[in-house]
Amino acid sequence: MSVLRSICKVSSLVLLAHSGLVVAQPLPSDRIQATGHGFTLIYNKAYYSGHSVQVEPRLTHEENGTDFPDGIAPERTKFSLVPIAPAFLKASPKWRHDGASIRFIPLKDRTVKDYAAAYPYFYKNRQSLETILKTKNFKVSVNHDLPDWNQGDCIQSIHAKAAIIETPWCVGLQYISTCLQEATQLDNDRLYYKFEGISRDQRFYISIEVPITHASLPLPAPGLESAASPIVESYFTRAEQTLNKYSDNSFFPTLQSFTELIQSLKTAK
Repeated sequence: MSVLRSICKVSSLVLLAHSGLVVAQPLPSDRIQATGHGFTLIYNKAYYSGHSVQVEPRLTHEENGTDFPDGIAPERTKFSLVPIAPAFLKASPKWRHDGASIRFIPLKDRTVKDYAAAYPYFYKNRQSLETILKTKNFKVSVNHDLPDWNQGDCIQSIHAKAAIIETPWCVGLQYISTCLQEATQLDNDRLYYKFEGISRDQRFYISIEVPITHASLPLPAPGLESAASPIVESYFTRAEQTLNKYSDNSFFPTLQSFTELIQSLKTAK
């Protein structure tokens, strides 16, 4: 009977393939599919130990008042992943337990009269990203910022591994950065992988922020906090060039794993 069942199963798959229907492939054992609030993604268990999904509330410029513009955007879906520390940092008390985030932010909002006025910082950030994706020009100098939907009160000191990533569902810009309020040495406590993108149907802005590490860090810089601006800029230029020389797979998580994560993003059926 088991042989007969196997023959029937194979025959059914062949019939489905010839009929033009897509046969869903099972996920590899090291992958987890996360679904919630109309979106789905797949992540690698080698880098994340779990996930949660939540809806972040709308916050307009008017509702925020005179406070620092943090989180000014429409109601949005946030996937939070729990990062696993790489082997070379597991014994470090400084390992960051801040979660990795993937946000899907609507580019239309019927609850406000004027989208651009309600979310001015986010709207300008979207325009900046669209210009970069159109011109393919994302070369910037040290201490100038690339798109970040909700950048805090800090300056992006580096932009390593910058590249445009395209999938059938979205297109966007990736880069590795650190956002600092004052000059300090580059280390694994402040390094992030960023992806800022837009869905092909222009309905959603996608923002990914994940702690990323490299075994070569920190990059020592004694006295950088009090150094003159040319010395600080020279240090971060060298730091960016150094990270760019490393192979994509030498980071943790690897850049290939981020590409796979981005390729998995889509609206849930």
